[in-house]
Amino acid sequence: MTNPVILLNGASGTIGEATLKRFSAEGWKVVAVSLSHPDRLHELASETVTPIDMDIRDGESVKAGIAFVENSLGPIEAIVNNEGFVLAGSVEQLSLEDLHRQFDLLVYSLVRVSQAAIPLMRERGRGAIVNVSSVGGLFAFPSLGGYHSARFAVEGLSEALRLEVMPFGIRVKIIETAVAQSDFGFRIIRDNTHPANAIYGDTMRRYWLEIGAKLNSPSTPEEIADAIFHAATDPSDTLRYFVGEDIRKVMAEFHRRSYEDFADWMFRKNSDQGDL
Repeated sequence: MTNPVILLNGASGTIGEATLKRFSAEGWKVVAVSLSHPDRLHELASETVTPIDMDIRDGESVKAGIAFVENSLGPIEAIVNNEGFVLAGSVEQLSLEDLHRQFDLLVYSLVRVSQAAIPLMRERGRGAIVNVSSVGGLFAFPSLGGYHSARFAVEGLSEALRLEVMPFGIRVKIIETAVAQSDFGFRIIRDNTHPANAIYGDTMRRYWLEIGAKLNSPSTPEEIADAIFHAATDPSDTLRYFVGEDIRKVMAEFHRRSYEDFADWMFRKNSDQGDL
């Protein structure tokens, strides 16, 4: 296929930019979308990179953006959903307004984009939808309940969608990362004034020391971009693509233990079990 088209959401972050460059190097026409750093997109524009003003939080904007791409650049062969932020804080202190924002960007926007693109892909009998998720959709860390609830939703939606569109030649993929060398973690909403911070603070710090001892080999943006490219071009029915040494080690423990035993090992017993 000559110069296929990819729609890349979250294109201006470090992972998005690495993904943009990876697909461009392979001859793809990249349509770049960003909510967090839209000005950066114009700096990335080239013969192979076309920035568009599409707000994935607005259904009409999504429909108009996809129609523009299809009419001006050609059929969209792949979509990568990579936009996001982290909603941090204990469940007790979560703002429902912030939680809605978390779901709107990580979950509802994914549905908006998929719903606009699937009829076109189904008519052509081909296409790929790649959702960038993390181990945060498979098990949860304390103090990130809002973020994890959205990631769990992405996993469930992706599993259901894969089975629904598979008969029509559309492939659904999930990229599973652990810790990444990216700016994602800096886009955090946290209510530091909430009294729950003082109540949970010491326990959370102890948990995160344990987590940091196990997840201490961050994946580079380029490694994640390679995985995204592989998933988008892989003709197999594989759903999940795990990126990095950290995630492979931790997931091995996750699969061989009960949930209770895994949580004990992950968050409280690093000093007793240094075999990771």
